[in-house]
Amino acid sequence: MTNADIQVLADAAAAQILLDPEDRRYLVPFLGQERSTAQTAALLGETVERTAYRVRRLASRGLLTAVRQEPRKGRAVTIYRAAAEIRAPLAQLPMSDITRLFDALDTSGREAFLAALSRLAVRSGVFDWALRLHRADDGSQRFDLTSHVTEGGALQDDRSPAIVFNWVPARLDDVTAKQLQRDMLALVAGLPVSDTAPTHLAGFFLTPVRP
Repeated sequence: MTNADIQVLADAAAAQILLDPEDRRYLVPFLGQERSTAQTAALLGETVERTAYRVRRLASRGLLTAVRQEPRKGRAVTIYRAAAEIRAPLAQLPMSDITRLFDALDTSGREAFLAALSRLAVRSGVFDWALRLHRADDGSQRFDLTSHVTEGGALQDDRSPAIVFNWVPARLDDVTAKQLQRDMLALVAGLPVSDTAPTHLAGFFLTPVRP
């Protein structure tokens, strides 16, 4: 992909459109592709009228470009295209929208993770586990899971499924946190590539918490 096929939005209203899941749904078919409104409606399983409204909205904000007119009986059909990649600088967005952005990026993976975890609880004995409220060795209070109800146990036990489900309130300086970031990204990069469907979900989270 060339820089010519990357669109950087200069309009805050256009950037906010990217935060709307429905707007993105109608935009995705046009990414690097030339399509008519009717073709997009058929692809999405929507009516032409509803799709036409969304297409006009996207075009008015500069996210779609009318590339040509195709002659048809009765009236010419407009063919639209979007850049193959669209970028919206976060500097254009207020703090509330930036929070929505990160929530939007996280939602699909989080929902899939929680749904899979719930199915696991039903099918594979997670009901034998227990919620645990306790004070850790460093004096902080923790709320997590344990793999045993009445005895000590950890999720790393061989009889437990391969899951990790907790946030870590780590005390790191900036140098150590940056190294952890590199280590996490290297771990992901080193995972084997497979053409088969995913069998597990993995998430890695790290952020400073200073105001």
